[in-house]
Amino acid sequence: MTDAALWTLDAVRKTRASLLDAVDGLPPEAWLVVPDGFSNNVLWNVGHVAVTAELLTYGLACLDLPAPPAAVAAFRKGTSPSDWSAPPDIGATRRLFLDGVDRLEADVRAGRFDGAPFRSYTTTPGVTLSGLPEALAFNVYHEGLHAGTVLALRKHVG
Repeated sequence: MTDAALWTLDAVRKTRASLLDAVDGLPPEAWLVVPDGFSNNVLWNVGHVAVTAELLTYGLACLDLPAPPAAVAAFRKGTSPSDWSAPPDIGATRRLFLDGVDRLEADVRAGRFDGAPFRSYTTTPGVTLSGLPEALAFNVYHEGLHAGTVLALRKHVG
């Protein structure tokens, strides 16, 4: 694993912890509110960040996703809380969000991605990801977008 990849994973780990610190004081019901002008809630954004990181890394490397299929179905791109018959568990989503970076780093260090066929993918903003380094770098941008949304949501629901 390169120094840049290690730095990126550490930055993601720290920014995720910081984001959770910002919303942990919210009561559980506030995690589920979709304020006027928003299309999602805090829970969806936290889950979406965790699931998208796995889809951009494990998924594009054609590896099994560590996230449970129900989490992927609830939080992947194109979903929203209005799709849920019942909200996903907040605690399980928090764990997926926090533990995902450690699991990804361990799998990269163990060589799980070595030789994996990485499917090229062009993101919504037009950035083409051709390998794990690009996926990790783009993920930082993606998580920053959703961190901003979560902080804005917090002002409306907390």
